[in-house]
Amino acid sequence: MAPFAFPMPLGSADRDLRPRSAARLVLLALLPSGCHGPQSMLSPHGPQAEAIAEAWWIMFGAACLVLVLVVALALYATLQRAGRPPPARPLRIIVVGGLLFPALALAALLVYGSMLSNRLVGASDPGLRIELIGHRWWWEVRYPDGGPPRALGNELRIPSGRPVLLEMRSDDVIHSFWVPTLAGKLDLVPGRTNRLTLMADRPGLHLGQCAEFCGELHAHMRIAVIAMAPDRFEQWRARFAPTPVPPPAFAHAGCDGCHRHDGQPVDGGRGPDLAGFASRRGAPGDTDALARWLERRHPAQLRSRVADVSAPSPAQADALAEWLERLQ
Repeated sequence: MAPFAFPMPLGSADRDLRPRSAARLVLLALLPSGCHGPQSMLSPHGPQAEAIAEAWWIMFGAACLVLVLVVALALYATLQRAGRPPPARPLRIIVVGGLLFPALALAALLVYGSMLSNRLVGASDPGLRIELIGHRWWWEVRYPDGGPPRALGNELRIPSGRPVLLEMRSDDVIHSFWVPTLAGKLDLVPGRTNRLTLMADRPGLHLGQCAEFCGELHAHMRIAVIAMAPDRFEQWRARFAPTPVPPPAFAHAGCDGCHRHDGQPVDGGRGPDLAGFASRRGAPGDTDALARWLERRHPAQLRSRVADVSAPSPAQADALAEWLERLQ
């Protein structure tokens, strides 16, 4: 006796396949989304990044052609009928396909890479020089050519459409500066200054990070590169004023043990420079909210790492917050 089965309505099998087909179409539609974003190498916004993306697409296309060729040869060998004679002159196929073709492909890649390196170096006479110093675990930015008189932390502002020379070094261990949408990565080695030419083709925000593992908080060592229109960039550089004197609470709460605010070195300092704090992207605009954060959350986060940090009183937190809001 045949096993009992519920009758299947006509067309139900087609309806069962529709969700799977829709899911495949959605996945195919989402694949190109990985090529765009503030940290996508395939979404270039500068000549150096465009050169790198171009090389990637050329190598990707060549790899696809090689894959198709290898699969075709494998299928040809698999589907050969038994007893069929081998192709004529198999030694020639081995020499051409296994020796000459790889040698020519690698030679062409070498020539292209040499030509590409000249494009990555960029302009020989950039219009602006910026110093970038890597610390565990933050970035120090200085403008020696007439920029802000103090160092900035974790924020690099550049004019769009103009080449900028970054002179980079490390203060402790090896770091690596990488902003995928603008240029390739370059290591910062202690005791050595490396140079990278950077240029953004239009105003916008570009996110970068340290690409070399440097310790416990390596994942949080990020930097924001803000490309500004040239006139707005000059206005931003001109508005920096002398640093106001910090309130007594700055020393009482132990802030001076980690942070600097006027570019002067701090013995054993582990925090970013506070210069220009109020003008940074994402800086809180509510003085009262900043004061409450200084009073409660910030000291609590640091007590596990720094023994001599004490929570400021409400009055001290208010004074610190008001002072920070004046650091333009």
